[in-house]
Amino acid sequence: YRDPTLPIMDPLAGVVPPDAATLPTAPAPTSLPPGQTGCPSAPVKPCWLYSPGIYPSGINGKLQTVVFKPGIYYVQNGGFGCTANCDMYMATTFTDSGAGSTNTGWTGNMMVYNTGTGTFNLGANGTISLVGSPSSSPYLGILFFEDRNAAANTGKNAHQLGGGGAMTLLGTIYLNNWLSTMQGDPTHYQELDLQGTPGSTTYIQGEVIVGALHMGGNAAITMNLNSNAVLDVSQIALVN
Repeated sequence: YRDPTLPIMDPLAGVVPPDAATLPTAPAPTSLPPGQTGCPSAPVKPCWLYSPGIYPSGINGKLQTVVFKPGIYYVQNGGFGCTANCDMYMATTFTDSGAGSTNTGWTGNMMVYNTGTGTFNLGANGTISLVGSPSSSPYLGILFFEDRNAAANTGKNAHQLGGGGAMTLLGTIYLNNWLSTMQGDPTHYQELDLQGTPGSTTYIQGEVIVGALHMGGNAAITMNLNSNAVLDVSQIALVN
């Protein structure tokens, strides 16, 4: 926002983050044969099946085809991303319920909660197609959820989405600090760099709620609001 204009209030400030105490530690990824449960029939890179739960050291799909089971991915440190040529897809034929799950009951949906060190970084080449939490869930369609108490991530340390491949993200990108934190320290906020490079497409369906949004590149970037998730924000303003 531009000072002295009042900032728009955070429409998701009331969403309660997941509780690590109620989540299992995620098992190690397992190898997935081509053509099964979300792995392409002819993957360029080997497929690995990831399960929801707590990830103490982050998730990096570098040089992999990553297939995610539905559920909550709680990243404690290291961030979530694809720092070198990788593909990411949603798994099929799984429901998040029962022993060893995060018990959301979701099928074909995921949410990544990032706390501690690290950022969301999906800036490398590859094909990425992910679907966020249901809009009817307590997380209101969020796909990427940054801890509101996180340290500032700006400049060279900003969150990065978009690169040299095809990216489709269905869900809200929610990377924000508390308003009191940002007002108390103007350098403490979350920055998202949304990029497209030649030959790539970046498609986002959902809200993008961040402290600062930078858009660049010369490829196709499409952003569509999710008409099924309407959030009212009370705002007093003078309108010409």
